[in-house]
Amino acid sequence: MKRGIFLFLFIFSCLILPAEEPLRLLSWNVESGGALSRVIAEQLTAFQQAHLVTLVEVDDADRDLYTKALGDQRISVLSRSGARYNDHILVIFDPRRLELLSTEELHEYRGTVITPSVDRGGKRSPLILRFRDLLTGVEFFYVSVHLERTNEAQRKLQSLVLREWILDQGTPVLAVGDFNFDYSFGEQPGGNDSFLIFTYDPRIDWIEPEVFVDTNYSERNGV
Repeated sequence: MKRGIFLFLFIFSCLILPAEEPLRLLSWNVESGGALSRVIAEQLTAFQQAHLVTLVEVDDADRDLYTKALGDQRISVLSRSGARYNDHILVIFDPRRLELLSTEELHEYRGTVITPSVDRGGKRSPLILRFRDLLTGVEFFYVSVHLERTNEAQRKLQSLVLREWILDQGTPVLAVGDFNFDYSFGEQPGGNDSFLIFTYDPRIDWIEPEVFVDTNYSERNGV
């Protein structure tokens, strides 16, 4: 069963924004190969007020379709990693609100490789974009992720490396995406070991939903 949780994490410091024009974010696993692209694009049209949109599991053939669904003036950035299964991270942003300053992917850090064979492998590196908010002048990193689902050890390593990269930055960081932290909000709320690793340092804050909503469903094996 494929399970994931979309987390919005706010790291280090607040982006001070006028109350009447907050920065709006959307993160969505669109399940490339398991969903109809035209339906996803149609649904995206309801979110044209979002300034930053992260889509994971994106077929590169759908890049323009999804970008245009969010508005004619939108700009998109597609990750290199994830090429083996044509399963990329796509970030779509509004240039009327945000200026893109730089783009990189976190394949390795401090000598630890988390994405070998970038152009041929199936793993997805965190996609890191640096923006300037044209409304406030604030600069920040926007990190989009899709961490390992089936390989727990690799997911723990990705979580650790990403955490250390974030803590080494002197600029605010927003991290969003499909972390596969398997957060349960039942009688014993909490995430898996990767969640604990990533949120271990108190300088990393998770913006918890005010109301938890189960966004996953599977009938496989009768579950």
